[in-house]
Amino acid sequence: MRHAIETMELTTKALRELIIAHRSDPTLQLNPLSMKISGIVDAAVMGGVTNYEKVSSFYLVLLTVSVGSQHGE
Repeated sequence: MRHAIETMELTTKALRELIIAHRSDPTLQLNPLSMKISGIVDAAVMGGVTNYEKVSSFYLVLLTVSVGSQHGE
């Protein structure tokens, strides 16, 4: 699970950097951005949406446990 989280964090960071670059310079080619998005969404590449669902579920559980313990639950 740790590897999946690290991979998703790196992928999210790379995607964020591409988005920022394109917002700063709209003349940049869209190929790198569209390829990155396709690689994330396409289930045949890197596990696709399923990996995001697993990681987001994991974070939701951690957040729920954390908030619950802070409120004495």
